[in-house]
Amino acid sequence: MKVYERTENGVTTRVTVREALAEANTAMMEGRRQVKTMSSQHGRHDIAYKDGRHVLLVMVDVEPEPEEWGSAAASMLLHKFQGDGPADGSADYRAKCNRGIRWYARPLSQTEGPRLQTRTELEASKYAHLHTFCPRCDAK
Repeated sequence: MKVYERTENGVTTRVTVREALAEANTAMMEGRRQVKTMSSQHGRHDIAYKDGRHVLLVMVDVEPEPEEWGSAAASMLLHKFQGDGPADGSADYRAKCNRGIRWYARPLSQTEGPRLQTRTELEASKYAHLHTFCPRCDAK
């Protein structure tokens, strides 16, 4: 998966391709009066602004985060699951902290089937405040 590492005055964060290209496009077009110098080549954008900021955008490849978090039964405690086969209930998924805890596939809605999710997806959901990540699973 391609993302950009955005470094502004020594502070590095990861941004999506869309956000990085939007910043580079703004610096070249409508915001060019605020730009002191700029160079773009092969997935790398170097922007120096007149107000003293220096932004470096570099495209990098990252491994996608594994979809392994889910809940068992009606629990609000989220476990990390491992197993073989598709995440559709036919496989035997068991929690990493306790092999006795199993993931039960149940539909999230009528249109979307059951699935394990990444930690980032769960933390970004509107119900994130209701869930707790299992500390024993998180350590493994």
